[in-house]
Amino acid sequence: MLTGERRRETQRLLRARGELEYVWLAEHFGVSEMTARRDIDALEAAGEARRVLGGAISVVSRRHEPPVGERELAGREAKEQISAAAAALVRPGDSIFLDAGTTATAFAGRLAMLDIDLLVVTPNLRAAIALSESDSIRVIVTGGLIRRQEHSLVGADAERTVRGYNVDTAFVGAAGVHLERGLTDYGLEEAEVKRLAIARASRVVALADSSKIGHVSLCEICPASDIDVLVTDAPEDDPVLQAMRQAGTEVICTEPEQAT
Repeated sequence: MLTGERRRETQRLLRARGELEYVWLAEHFGVSEMTARRDIDALEAAGEARRVLGGAISVVSRRHEPPVGERELAGREAKEQISAAAAALVRPGDSIFLDAGTTATAFAGRLAMLDIDLLVVTPNLRAAIALSESDSIRVIVTGGLIRRQEHSLVGADAERTVRGYNVDTAFVGAAGVHLERGLTDYGLEEAEVKRLAIARASRVVALADSSKIGHVSLCEICPASDIDVLVTDAPEDDPVLQAMRQAGTEVICTEPEQAT
């Protein structure tokens, strides 16, 4: 990987995870720690990072939520892999909560393709439209205030709807997945809807691409111990994933779909 490409990827990782260690960067890119330090120095000079002991932290606020269009384009293949693996956890006759977010929207498209008997409760307007293409899936859209850029619903009406249903599985996304800090998100209102759905579900499945693993965002959703299954494209040997397995969470690491 060329220096410019590596630094752009380091910048992306730093924005996604919030903090990076030199040791981790060196292992991730297969370079020396000195090279990792120089990359961080360059990002600090550009105003993208601030050096701390052993690594760097992002200068972007934990509450900063990238635009939905940017998130849809980023990691599109990973979202499809996660969706395929998550779909294998769904059975005909299930009732599920489906979260807002780009990964959940990709998952909705996968569920619509399955065309099996499901009841889906969702605050995700894009997901609801995708699910409505299936004749077998009944969709309950929460009320609430529309977050225009996200096309999701929040507020008292959304919370009231979610509180009224006991679902088999809650499929939730997050801005961060951390062993000590648990699932976190950008904003309080969406985090509250997720918390209520988790409380009403018999099983909790977190959907998170690799950029979310180890990252901490502003608002807590739930402790890591509340997650029954984590579906991610992060590598099997990621330390966070290993620790979560040891703590009792089932971790499903996706593989690229094979061409047929």
